[in-house]
Amino acid sequence: FLIAALIFSILFSSQSYAQFQFASVKFNNQGQNNIPRISWSLPISVYKSKISKNATFISGMVIRNEGVIYDLQGDRFKKRAIAIGPTIGIVGKIGEGMIYSLGLGLDYNFHYKEKTFVDKERKQKEVTLKEWGSNRVNKLNYSAKIGIGSSKGLYVYGEYFFREFLNRDFTETVNGVETKPYENLSINRFKIGIGFMLLKD
Repeated sequence: FLIAALIFSILFSSQSYAQFQFASVKFNNQGQNNIPRISWSLPISVYKSKISKNATFISGMVIRNEGVIYDLQGDRFKKRAIAIGPTIGIVGKIGEGMIYSLGLGLDYNFHYKEKTFVDKERKQKEVTLKEWGSNRVNKLNYSAKIGIGSSKGLYVYGEYFFREFLNRDFTETVNGVETKPYENLSINRFKIGIGFMLLKD
């Protein structure tokens, strides 16, 4: 994973990130097996402004691949959303050559996809749905991020999302019966990521 993340960061952007995504998954308040998920986020615009000798304000727009993988009742489920939204934060110095960062982000989830792997077998994959502007997920989510690293190299961070991934109030009609498929499914997410922060000053 480390090698793949480094290659991704170098090829795409000096401020792109590759991440491990984790989640707390509960069904009927019972914890379920969560499988770490590799993902990415990619800034599409960045604004920087120095606010002191040792600190810089950063803001911008980011496209992100968000999701979760978990096992439930013998099957494996993959759910993901593509999101876009603003981020703001501060990057500051810690002594010579080290930096810290604090940030906040707001996501708008605009595309959602679910996959089911029957008996956890990849060859039995079912893409159950793809939806634009889906109400199955909470369309808006916000997060806080903290990181530390080298000002000319590796950067490590953690990020926590304050709202649940799925919309537990989502209602659909199946065979004439109105149901809430996610009513008893609670998914809270956090990330551990790595990237490069190649800051010249």
